[in-house]
Amino acid sequence: ELLRQFGYELDDEARLLQIPSELDAAEAIQGLQALAAQLLSGQRPDSSAMRDTVLHTIACKAAIKAGDITGMAELEALAREVLSREDIKYCPHGRPVCIWLPRATIERQFGRA
Repeated sequence: ELLRQFGYELDDEARLLQIPSELDAAEAIQGLQALAAQLLSGQRPDSSAMRDTVLHTIACKAAIKAGDITGMAELEALAREVLSREDIKYCPHGRPVCIWLPRATIERQFGRA
């Protein structure tokens, strides 16, 4: 049941049948390993700390990262989403996803000030 909550499904022989739709196969395996590590560390499967850790791991693995190749349409959709929602402020690690720069700062960066 715990695995199903996070988008995983295994058969009776522990073969992986389904992974979270946001992840590719390698990322899904890393997420599953993180979940197993949490269980081995003694965290209760129903604890909110474990749930938060696993969700954090899945979000991190699914995120677009520096160096990823993305299409212009995907980048534009992402920018629209981030700029239109007040609840998207930080990445799973707590770093800001966008910052505000005064016009004067940008002009200085381009040698215009």
